[in-house]
Amino acid sequence: MLNAATLEQWKKRLEAMRADRAFMSEYDQRDGERVKVREEIRSLIGDFLGERIELDRLRAVFDMRTRGEWDVFGLKGLSGAMFLNTLLKHLPAQSADITARLRAVLPVPRSDADARARMQAFHDRLVEHIDMGVTTRRNVQPSRVPFFVSAIWHQEAPETWPAYYESMRKRLAEEGLFEKTEDPVASYFRFVEVVRELQAALGVGAWDLERLCVWGVESPGSIETGANGTEEPPAPTQRAWLIACGRGAEYWEEFQDKGIIAIGISGLGDLSRFSSHDEVRAALRQSRNDGSDPIQDALAAWEFAHEMKPGDLVFVKQGRSLIVGYGVVESGYTYDASRSGYPNVRRVKWLWTGEETPRELLVTKTLTEITHHPRLLPQLKAAVGAKGPDGRPGTDDSSSNVSKPKPPYTLDEATAELFRSREDLEHLIGLVRHRKNVVLQGPPGVGKTFLASRLADLLVGRRDPEHVCFVQFHPSYAYEDFVQGYRPAKGGGFELRDGPFLRFCDRALQDKDDTYVLIIDEINRGNLGKVLGELMMLIEQDKREPRWATSLAYADEKEEPFYVPPNLHIIGTMNTADRSLAMVDYALRRRFAFVDVEPALDDPSFQRLLTSRGAPAALIERIRNRVKKVNELIKKDDGLGKGFLVGHSYFCGPPIGGTCDDDWYQRIVDYELEPLLREYWFDRPRRAMEATALLLED
Repeated sequence: MLNAATLEQWKKRLEAMRADRAFMSEYDQRDGERVKVREEIRSLIGDFLGERIELDRLRAVFDMRTRGEWDVFGLKGLSGAMFLNTLLKHLPAQSADITARLRAVLPVPRSDADARARMQAFHDRLVEHIDMGVTTRRNVQPSRVPFFVSAIWHQEAPETWPAYYESMRKRLAEEGLFEKTEDPVASYFRFVEVVRELQAALGVGAWDLERLCVWGVESPGSIETGANGTEEPPAPTQRAWLIACGRGAEYWEEFQDKGIIAIGISGLGDLSRFSSHDEVRAALRQSRNDGSDPIQDALAAWEFAHEMKPGDLVFVKQGRSLIVGYGVVESGYTYDASRSGYPNVRRVKWLWTGEETPRELLVTKTLTEITHHPRLLPQLKAAVGAKGPDGRPGTDDSSSNVSKPKPPYTLDEATAELFRSREDLEHLIGLVRHRKNVVLQGPPGVGKTFLASRLADLLVGRRDPEHVCFVQFHPSYAYEDFVQGYRPAKGGGFELRDGPFLRFCDRALQDKDDTYVLIIDEINRGNLGKVLGELMMLIEQDKREPRWATSLAYADEKEEPFYVPPNLHIIGTMNTADRSLAMVDYALRRRFAFVDVEPALDDPSFQRLLTSRGAPAALIERIRNRVKKVNELIKKDDGLGKGFLVGHSYFCGPPIGGTCDDDWYQRIVDYELEPLLREYWFDRPRRAMEATALLLED
């Protein structure tokens, strides 16, 4: 164990670390973030252990949140969220068993013996699945059990159960205090003994010892994953903020001249007098006395006074599309009662002023932390020529935790693909953003679903499948399929499962600064009242906020009420030629804007597409003329009309053999259009024959 010489070395290192003010300041900030995050993680794990949520829900939330602010505990990588994802991916038929095993191992142990027995049992169960041929060691990697389990125990009892970080193991091994063995569980408990002894001898807490293990190491904390894939707690990053400067940026000139940023939230006075966010929120509710819950204003006030620190980056916005300034915070918070408008002030060193438009729309809140925003922060830095933590050019501090942004999807690309004008697409995007819910209606073959998917890409700003969810309604589709309901469990009986709508809303709620789009194909084939139930009201554009939240039909009484987030948009498609639907539910009509999608045979892009596939100009012209004649016949028919026209999409699929020629056109008529026309005029076969003849005439 520890000898006198080794202990003296650790004491000297501790003293030197504490004298390193920059290092200590960074880790003080990180630990402040940990305190807040820890409560959220404990709440999620508590819901799982208390059987208020199932394993799928735990995995989804854990995966999403550890990509952002929860990663202050190093939980997003191979031994954290990815380990949990792997269990469900490679042991799908054993999900009930994995659920039971996790609920047995994750509660905080009563003793060391209890801890060792439960961790060993969970590890051994994974080995059993491997030995039975259910999966492979490479797929589930039982050696990752100690980190994942210890990291969860650490949330409840950090001073008793250290997380099994590679950085700490490496430092302890260098000092001759720890040696990893082939038995991962035994190795962890040897690690626990050493850590506890060091904490007691040095008189430090668990997080202080973590600091000490990385202090003095080159690029401390910068390694996300150790040699064997074990997760590491990332070093604190420089925080970044997005701030407004009054309506229409009215205070921006003053901000520049005086080298400050400021906010004004009436009814609060000096913000330094509050000791918690909840106190600020309560004071605002009392001051306004209008029944509202000022969550965002309270958060802005608290973060401006207590969370923002000198050295943080700050971007100043005008509206939702313009960045006008960028700088580094230079002072703590001060309250200036002489300022009538914005009395809450911090000094800022401005590094850049001008006007730049990032690809994504900016949030409307007064103050928003964007440190962990995986797309917006890199965009803002690129737009203004970002500086590093010291304000010097060329030292961009983008963390390796930030995934590379996907390339933008532009209006120019969409115009070429969709056979619609740029102005028309801009109008559609504006309509979806304003109304939140839009239905694209039209006859078969006009590209409604394709248009919906491309509109989603334009709204998100890129082709990102994580931000777009696709479902299709049908007459038997129900609330239990779409929102939440009891479904058969693999181990027998039934279990409560969230449907795609609830899962997607949860994803959007946890990423409020980004856009999410739900596409519902054939939306009129489902009974919207039956599918949405009590949530019918919540999809309305003016009900997208917490004060309209309601309890779900199957929710536990302890669960928080649910609301549809404002950053989630719904695009439905509706086939107007579907005879099985005599009318559209009025509830659907009232909650959605409806856009007609018509054949685009005359659009220049349609001709360019066919030309690129080898179609002669004469054939393209014949297609246009023939289909137009048939559409005129359909439009004038009292039993059909505009909603039954033949669309352009029949001719947009890649041709067999790669060339659009007469044989290609003949196949489309024989096997796609003629059957459609026979269906239209099922009671008048002669009319169907006449229409088919029009398609084939020279």
